[in-house]
Amino acid sequence: MTVTHNSVLAAHRLKNAVPRLRDGIFLFLRAMQTLRMIIEMRTYKIKAGRRGEFLKTFESKARPEHEKIGMKILGPFLSVENEDTFFWMRAFPDLKSREQLRNEFYEGKLWKEELEGKLMPILEEYDVIVVDAKDGLGDWR
Repeated sequence: MTVTHNSVLAAHRLKNAVPRLRDGIFLFLRAMQTLRMIIEMRTYKIKAGRRGEFLKTFESKARPEHEKIGMKILGPFLSVENEDTFFWMRAFPDLKSREQLRNEFYEGKLWKEELEGKLMPILEEYDVIVVDAKDGLGDWR
């Protein structure tokens, strides 16, 4: 995919569109212009029967806070083999900004005063793999 001047202009013409849709288009175009990313591939196993509860809080509170401070989120993707597991990705421009943005989130008021106490007790285990996606996410083959 090639991002052209015309595609950026088309996005600007959407200024009267629903703000969330417009913001999503701008984020997508900006991400496509900068292909190199540091990506965390995160797998979470939630305590039995509580994935829906976790995801409700993730989508309504954690995800917006991530996006507000500049992290890009892809997912969540629900496991079809284990009803208590899901996968998601968090992207950063580089390792330095990864450290800064993670610190901003985990040292922030929302995490410290609400989310840590609500989400960590129902998170059974998690795994994080960090990759340097030098050519973006690549092509499916």
